[in-house]
Amino acid sequence: MKTKVSALMLSALLAAGAVLTTSVQAQPESGPGGKSPAKERGERPKPPEPGERLEKMRERLGLTDDQVAKLKPIFAAELEEMKAKRKELGKDATREERRAAMEAMREKYQTQVDAVLTAEQKAKVSKMRERRPGGPGAPEGKEHAKKDRV
Repeated sequence: MKTKVSALMLSALLAAGAVLTTSVQAQPESGPGGKSPAKERGERPKPPEPGERLEKMRERLGLTDDQVAKLKPIFAAELEEMKAKRKELGKDATREERRAAMEAMREKYQTQVDAVLTAEQKAKVSKMRERRPGGPGAPEGKEHAKKDRV
């Protein structure tokens, strides 16, 4: 009788293990809300390279080759200045200090970018900024959606 009970318990444990094993699935590359794996782990995702950002802008705004050629050095300079600023601020800087420094830099370079864009393209950029989370009218503290960032 003891062996029947042991065999029955072993069967039940194996069945439960099989059910649990089949219900476990691999994690998708992006989580809920399209978050990147880095963001899910609490890490900051890498900023897009100047070339990636330009390709997205070319797609969304219909940039000409001349505009791309003018924007490329602007984005490269912005990226280098941001890297230098992060290094300068170091790990002791507060989140607010880092955010303020990066926002000031974005504004500086956005002025340069706007000088290259047509009025129609600037209007498209403005609409994209309004739609993204954290854009005008959104509650404070929301992060910007990467897909609409220009």
